[in-house]
Amino acid sequence: MRYSIFSTIVVVIISQFFPLFAQNQTIMDFLKLDIDPVAVGRGGTATSDGEGFNSVFYNPANIDQFKTWDLSYGHRSFPSPAILPDLNYFTVGGVYRFNEKNIVGLYWRKFGFGEFVTTDFMGNIVKRGTAKDFAIGIIYGRKLSSSLTGGLTFKYLRSDMVWAVANGWAIDVGVKWSNLLPNTTLNFPGEGIRKLNFFKPETETKGLNIGCALLNAGPHVHYLSPDQKDPIPQRIRLGIAYHVITSSLLQVQTLFDFEKELVYRPGIYADEFYKAWFTAWKGKTLKEATYHFGVDIRLAYIFNFRWGYQYQPFEDYFNSNVTTIGFGINLKYVSFQYGTWLDRNNLAPLYMDSVVFSVSAGNIVF
Repeated sequence: MRYSIFSTIVVVIISQFFPLFAQNQTIMDFLKLDIDPVAVGRGGTATSDGEGFNSVFYNPANIDQFKTWDLSYGHRSFPSPAILPDLNYFTVGGVYRFNEKNIVGLYWRKFGFGEFVTTDFMGNIVKRGTAKDFAIGIIYGRKLSSSLTGGLTFKYLRSDMVWAVANGWAIDVGVKWSNLLPNTTLNFPGEGIRKLNFFKPETETKGLNIGCALLNAGPHVHYLSPDQKDPIPQRIRLGIAYHVITSSLLQVQTLFDFEKELVYRPGIYADEFYKAWFTAWKGKTLKEATYHFGVDIRLAYIFNFRWGYQYQPFEDYFNSNVTTIGFGINLKYVSFQYGTWLDRNNLAPLYMDSVVFSVSAGNIVF
């Protein structure tokens, strides 16, 4: 569908005020729009225990979950408002493990607004093209010890509004401790059923997982003038996951994530991203954060049922209390995941009737 310059301006405005925004204005906010159905179903929790490729968007250390290789496609659908019916958001990516300690990955993450046509005051076409934001990321993960994994992502960012373009870069860095206090996990009857063990994940953890990640750390970007640059949505995430029960028949885990946007704009200009690591904690730190809670139940290694809750005390109008659900089907080499938001009366328009799904394949040894 084609749009005029007026619609393009509307897109730019909307892109600055996506749901889940914090107290500061940022640019390229698609970077904080969920595209991982597993995390969505668990209320946005994935920092300490991710499942599937898209969990690297919450903590790059999650890349260590793959033992050979994996390819993934993720898609998020939106309702079709009359003004912007062509919204689309998807990601494709893959990983490859070189050896026991080193693994790399690559992804393309795109948020599209549709085709736009800019015109002059006489109605003559000046330029046409597809308005979009996207990121290309290269991920490196390394096992630092038997329980500690680190991950690093470097990504190129681009926002193309047809009439103006912004380019930038950012990094994600994260660590994850796994299998802490493994004896605290309950082992239920059914452990070691041979037929079910065929579907057992390559990596299975017990006890506690703890994760920490700094996301989207990079310089401000601008469309037209360097004097009008804006920060990207830099965030810090802290997470903990506890595996309550494990067996071939039933696995249960509970998860919690703390998320805060590290952006500080006391006036017209925002602090540089490295200064915001410290200045963004000014004010009501705990109120200006997002709290994620999740429960993930897996039956016979194959079927996942998820529930989540997200609380944002800084939101006064919508998205302050959100419930999510999700499910997954996990076969030996292929998986399908689905997640969505409930509380339709408590959601911003871009979250109503929005669903996320992904399909992946991997672990085949040739």
